[in-house]
Amino acid sequence: MDIHINFDRAAPDRLIEYAAERGLTAFTLVADKNTFAALGRRVEVALRAAGLAVEVIVLPGDEVVPDEGRIVYILMCAPVHTCYLAVGSGVITDLTRFVSYHTRNRFISLPTAPSMDG
Repeated sequence: MDIHINFDRAAPDRLIEYAAERGLTAFTLVADKNTFAALGRRVEVALRAAGLAVEVIVLPGDEVVPDEGRIVYILMCAPVHTCYLAVGSGVITDLTRFVSYHTRNRFISLPTAPSMDG
């Protein structure tokens, strides 16, 4: 398992470098409306500009809860073979990590809060 930590504003650029080093070309970005605005949009734009495929899933609702409905929603929206990108808090990270584990896809966490330890 690879673990890399990056805390600077160049995280989208570092993600593209990381993807290139590992041959990753297709991503599913999972966020809520707030985390998509905070970081997700920048990541999506950077990935597309690098010629990488990205599917964006913005979880609906004002509050994202870790339940079966959200898991099914992510599963139904995501392609079969992908690298999951969790953009957000612990709940988004937990949901995305759960789906990636059970679909045997790669997982990358892009936290949007300093307190996030996922």
